[in-house]
Amino acid sequence: MVKRILLTSMMLALAEAMAGLKSIPHLIYQARMKSPELFLTATELSKKAGYEMETHVVRTEDGYLLTLHHLPPRPSLVSKGPVFFMHGLAHQTDMWIIQGPNHSLPYLLVDRGYDVWIGNCRGNLYSKTYAAAKNENPLYWDFSWHEIGYYDLPAFIDYVLVRTRHDSLLYVGFSMGGTTACVLLSTRPEYNAKIRLMVGLAPAVYAEHTRSPIARELIVLRDANRDTLGMLRAANMLSSSEARTALAYFTCRDGSSTQRICEETFYGIGGYSSALNKTMLPVYLNLLADVSTKTVLHFSQIETTGKFEQWDFGPEMNMNIYNSSRPPKYDLTKMTVPTELYTSKGDALIPSEDVELLMGILPNVIGFRLVQARDFSHLDFLTHMNVKKLVYDDVIATLERY
Repeated sequence: MVKRILLTSMMLALAEAMAGLKSIPHLIYQARMKSPELFLTATELSKKAGYEMETHVVRTEDGYLLTLHHLPPRPSLVSKGPVFFMHGLAHQTDMWIIQGPNHSLPYLLVDRGYDVWIGNCRGNLYSKTYAAAKNENPLYWDFSWHEIGYYDLPAFIDYVLVRTRHDSLLYVGFSMGGTTACVLLSTRPEYNAKIRLMVGLAPAVYAEHTRSPIARELIVLRDANRDTLGMLRAANMLSSSEARTALAYFTCRDGSSTQRICEETFYGIGGYSSALNKTMLPVYLNLLADVSTKTVLHFSQIETTGKFEQWDFGPEMNMNIYNSSRPPKYDLTKMTVPTELYTSKGDALIPSEDVELLMGILPNVIGFRLVQARDFSHLDFLTHMNVKKLVYDDVIATLERY
């Protein structure tokens, strides 16, 4: 499994290494001709789907400039108020809408009169600008999901509430979108009053029982190379480019002899899915990009320790920063917002046992939904061909009550 994953990564990275060769422009041209949707931005995808998406820029307290996408409600409908979406690790707006009309949750909500806003965390495809330094500066990448929760989310939420003239909003987070919500609401508890309901789809808060091959290999890699990885924490682990997109197409498309490798890579992230649309593999894997090494290592840390805690700098540095040899745990009892949690037995990355653990700690869980479908994996919360019936219809019903 690991060898196949590494091979896929090497093939996708090959485009970057060959960027100066004449063959690369031709590769990109051919991919554009055969699969132009791969190169569309979120706003272009929305327009193609019949939805007008606005782009807003939000500045964080520590100087990052972030993109916030807005899908206004249908003019013919009475607005039901704002809903804010936060993506998972190495994702961006595109993953929320890639299933298209009648299937993607943001579109389903727009069609019901909701005012939809989709955040893009620092470092992702749409949020690579820093007011004080270019993102080529390694200091730009010295952040994990702690900073996303502590700085990015409040900037997004405050912006949405000012623009919509509302006192509170509904929050939907997938995977790391649940992680960052827990960071925000435990470290800045005043934001509990600004969120009427938090829906966590496979929230990545505890991962002690992870069965994901990729996650397990990261734990081994982190333990074996702790000093080296510590120096590399301020780095971009992945990178988007047209060349990488083209290579993703030729590597993972239908009929490719290497599509099976892409399929195994997809399964290696969050578990086997019996309803994977293999034709979409180039799209799904192409969108897995742009993430700080420190963010990935922070997840590896909580997988290893079984504790939802801040970044571990090591005993000596921890004493200087936290006045303790161990990093402090997030006090989740401060997260008083009504919360509904979704999980599945087939999720290898964030197993249902770990979501149950979170449920037992949070003080205001109003619902715990276990997806009953067989082989429903972590990424299926976004990509399953029947996710509307299995998950989203229930989410919508819950949002309607708030």
